[in-house]
Amino acid sequence: MIERRRQPVPGDLPPDIAEMVGKVAMVMAPAVTADRTQMTAFLSAVEDGNPLLWDEGVADELAGETVAPPAMLSTFMRPGRWLPDGQAPLRAMELHYQLKERFGLALAIVGDSEVAMFDPVRPGDRVITEIVLDEIGPEITNRLGTGRKWTLLLRYLRECDGALLGTEGIRFFSYNRPS
Repeated sequence: MIERRRQPVPGDLPPDIAEMVGKVAMVMAPAVTADRTQMTAFLSAVEDGNPLLWDEGVADELAGETVAPPAMLSTFMRPGRWLPDGQAPLRAMELHYQLKERFGLALAIVGDSEVAMFDPVRPGDRVITEIVLDEIGPEITNRLGTGRKWTLLLRYLRECDGALLGTEGIRFFSYNRPS
């Protein structure tokens, strides 16, 4: 699992945000149920011909059954754009957008990300995503503008048994351009 030595929490943070650091700040319910059609579409889009992912016989022999491509892990938490009840769905990594809005930051870039896989997603799985505000820095100014760096740690869990499927650490710089 990706874990980091956290930097000190900046003193200029609102108390509710400072209290979030290092804790699960948000849990996102499963957006979709994993199925073979999604997996095939993904494999076709990225032109991945790995027999483990295409051939049921190979999958049964090596993994016990069909498994999703590891690169698909984060796709199972991405909500759809439209819901029939008229409500807007949460955005993927909703906490990131809430932090941007709270600090009045218009733009963001991903500095880097790191993924660790533990157990494959299989057809029928539903994936819960826990989002941890792993780290947040003080306000800084660089050539992009003025803003803050933060790291979110996403823990992907299988809904039915709570098994840890993987983790993803994503480092952002959210900022406003100079006037």
